[in-house]
Amino acid sequence: MGSSEQPQQAVVVPVLESRIALEWGCVLLVVGVVTAPALALPLGLLDEPLLFCLTPVAVGILLHFGLRRRFVVRVDDSGVTVVRPWKSRHVPWSQIRGLCVQRHHTGSVEDGDWWKIRLVAERPGAGAVHGPVIVALDAPHTAPDRLTPAEHARLARHGLVFAQFTARDLGLTGHPAPCDDEVAYMERALALCGGGGEGALGR
Repeated sequence: MGSSEQPQQAVVVPVLESRIALEWGCVLLVVGVVTAPALALPLGLLDEPLLFCLTPVAVGILLHFGLRRRFVVRVDDSGVTVVRPWKSRHVPWSQIRGLCVQRHHTGSVEDGDWWKIRLVAERPGAGAVHGPVIVALDAPHTAPDRLTPAEHARLARHGLVFAQFTARDLGLTGHPAPCDDEVAYMERALALCGGGGEGALGR
């Protein structure tokens, strides 16, 4: 009786970090401010200015801890699923052509530039198109030997995701053409998680 290939275990990586965390924080603040009066009225907090002002903060904290695990990327044999609190989007491997980096320039020295690393997928009748965002991060400028523990942990998490693509001979695509620093970041991440190193992500 022939042996069958065993399915690989799913890789689930949390991605509530950097720009995604900043945008989510802004959403929580707006939700907290909008819902505060409705919550404060039945609780009798309208006559308590301090408690009323703290209501949006409490709402934001509760929502953050309740929903933070809904910011993940799940990779398994069926494809890639990008999970957010409001929806999940699954893209099968048969449609995935690789990854691309979108660079965003803030024009501010203090804020710095940032990247979106997203799927490139094949859409019937449209060819290769940009798919959902996998991770968003501040453009890395720190030398590899000077990473903080948080930066080191983030790099390792990203490497786990990238390794699932290189294992299927997928890498950076030409949509847009990758820059040297983008390739270097992904190769450092791959090397850190044992998923390869220099040359692992083709161009």
